[in-house]
Amino acid sequence: MKTKKKLLIWGSVVNFIVAAFSLYCVIAITNNINGMQDYVIAIIKQSFQEDMVEGFLNLLNTYYIVDVICNLGFGIIYLVYANYSLEKFNRSKRSLLVLTVISVLFGLNLITLILVLFALFGESRRDVKAEEVINNAQVPDDSDKFYVLAEQITILKTKLQNNEITEEQYKIELSKIIEEQTKK
Repeated sequence: MKTKKKLLIWGSVVNFIVAAFSLYCVIAITNNINGMQDYVIAIIKQSFQEDMVEGFLNLLNTYYIVDVICNLGFGIIYLVYANYSLEKFNRSKRSLLVLTVISVLFGLNLITLILVLFALFGESRRDVKAEEVINNAQVPDDSDKFYVLAEQITILKTKLQNNEITEEQYKIELSKIIEEQTKK
């Protein structure tokens, strides 16, 4: 989970940097800092009529303002997901993926997309070792036994979803897990 957390934090940092850059663009175009507004007007005039310049400047500023809001919001969301426990993170992978796609659509931030995808689908060595510990656990407490059972079933479902095992193998392994728990 440590690697996933770092990737999500870096994704959040990238979002904050993009938000800061977009905010600078709004300020630079509005206040004509370093001739930015003049440069943008010159580019617009090359392709469009002069009476359309004001509308394009407003549209550009609106885009950058929406970009600032989206990148700040999604940066905060990624920080929240980074602080999730491994179990909660695994349960909320689908929602994080949907939020990331929305983030890319609104913010056009591909670096964050790559970082979050690695966090979602990259499997660190620690996760594998934790899986082995759970599979080999001998736990005396009933609530811990239920937790181990739930984790084993979750791992099995993940293997099925990742096409590591077939439906038939999934059913066989699930039956074994349930039989082992009923014997205890």
